[in-house]
Amino acid sequence: MKNKSQKMLLFCMIFILLCGSFSLRAQAAPPPGVTYETFDYRRYADDYDDLKQTFGYNQKQLWNHYLDSGFAEGRTVYLTNGSRGTISGAQTGLNKSNFDYRRYADEYADLKRAFGYNRSALWRHFVDFGASEGRAAYVGTVANNQIHAEKAKSFVEASPLPAYWNSREYSAEELQLIKNYYGTTLFVGDSVMSGFGMVCSGSSDSLLKSFHFQAAPSYALVHALRETNGGMHPPFRGQRIPPWNVASTLRANTVFLFLGINDISYTPVDDLITKYKTLIGRIQGAVPGVRIIVMSATYPYPGIKKGGLNGDNIAYYNSRLQQMAAENGWGFVDIAATSKGDGNFMKPELSSDKYVHVHFKVYNDWAKVIKAYAWQQISGE
Repeated sequence: MKNKSQKMLLFCMIFILLCGSFSLRAQAAPPPGVTYETFDYRRYADDYDDLKQTFGYNQKQLWNHYLDSGFAEGRTVYLTNGSRGTISGAQTGLNKSNFDYRRYADEYADLKRAFGYNRSALWRHFVDFGASEGRAAYVGTVANNQIHAEKAKSFVEASPLPAYWNSREYSAEELQLIKNYYGTTLFVGDSVMSGFGMVCSGSSDSLLKSFHFQAAPSYALVHALRETNGGMHPPFRGQRIPPWNVASTLRANTVFLFLGINDISYTPVDDLITKYKTLIGRIQGAVPGVRIIVMSATYPYPGIKKGGLNGDNIAYYNSRLQQMAAENGWGFVDIAATSKGDGNFMKPELSSDKYVHVHFKVYNDWAKVIKAYAWQQISGE
């Protein structure tokens, strides 16, 4: 009888504890309309660095955190049809005709691998799956990105490169001085930069051979700024880590940056300049005293106009990059001048794909520009 009473008492205690825990969860119920399906877990992670570092974009773990702690702590959450417009196209004016399909693909590597930039397939994915998965979609900003060439004229248009960039021959001693000037050098960029990396890796030139690269197709400023490992960061020594961590690992003396072509179709130029400054600030924070050199963006093939990716906008972007570098004491090299033709377009014969990529022979001129820049700094010529 005594044992039976003890068991009954133990059962009652367990029941009370369980009821208590249920009541605590009930008190922490989310506001009306917030459910696991409508919870914008990506924004929840983006808004709180401690959660992003702990859970990444794990939807289940972030939802459990909100139920267990976040609600009681007063953390803000959003529905997936909130200010980012990730579900209800009707509420944001989002439809197939203004759907920024390139940004949708660039934001999600799995979709880009599956569909490339196929507008219809990406829109169909968003309607059928993406919205319910909480994937972000955006109305295109094409109208805001139509910058005319005359706007660029308010900035310095002349290349800061010396006239001898394409003709000067360097002695062995001068080449060593150039190599010493750059020291351990990292190039960060997209697919255009990847091509230069391949040329350098196969070169017999000891300077070019010494360069390090973190570059990959479709890499953009928006990707480079992501503080977490993985994602779109190009692999470096087996890891996908942010550029500032790569620079720190190398103890880089010099970092060249070639980014923005993959952002400019949907991001206004002045916003890109702000992002660039943020990225450079992080690199300088990780590697105090590092030399920063910004590279101009290559001009598109004649006639290319894909939203903000057009010749006039690239001209404006390059002039803003040059201005930004001058104002902050960073270097600037106009490598795009090596392939620029009539107007604000690439010379057709130097294009490898009738888009923004260049023939490999253009990279030989890049190397000359990079050497000329260093020699100008060393000699004052």
